[in-house]
Amino acid sequence: EIRTFAAEDARSVRALIRGGLMSNVELVEETHPAIVESLRRELEQYVDAACAADLADIASAYDVGFASSEDALKGGFWVAVRSGHTPGEDRVLATAGVRAQPERVAELLRMSVDPSVRGRGIAKKMVACAEQHARGRGFTTMRLSTLSIFSPAIRLYEQMGYVLVDSTPLPSEKKDLGMIAIVTYAKHLT
Repeated sequence: EIRTFAAEDARSVRALIRGGLMSNVELVEETHPAIVESLRRELEQYVDAACAADLADIASAYDVGFASSEDALKGGFWVAVRSGHTPGEDRVLATAGVRAQPERVAELLRMSVDPSVRGRGIAKKMVACAEQHARGRGFTTMRLSTLSIFSPAIRLYEQMGYVLVDSTPLPSEKKDLGMIAIVTYAKHLT
């Protein structure tokens, strides 16, 4: 089930996003074993900074709960859950957030899927949910950024019609991470 983020999801969401990003380090282990430890440290710093910023107050950072017409260009945050038997027992399996940017651009952020359920189409459903929200709110473009080493995510976005619009080297003082780029993709929603 995909539903709007609720306050009781916060701890699980932060853990999933941290764990999901860190599990991606294993994607480079086979092709670039020399950079794994440097990448792990860089990602840990990034995730800690992200958790201290937008993930500290997800509802505010992603405009969760704003639904009136005057709030049309607002974002949102969704979770895919395996429902528990009592309130608060839902297991968060995936996340997706949308933030409003200038010029009717919606930014897709915090896409994460629990490694134990990857490959089952959940990520595609989360992206589709975010796109539907953005279209319904009047956004004309969806934009997202990821790291060039996250090939499964990039394949998904390209299969869903996203086009590479920018590639910037990962800011790092470590020369061994110079082959990694922050790649930005966009898709017209109209």
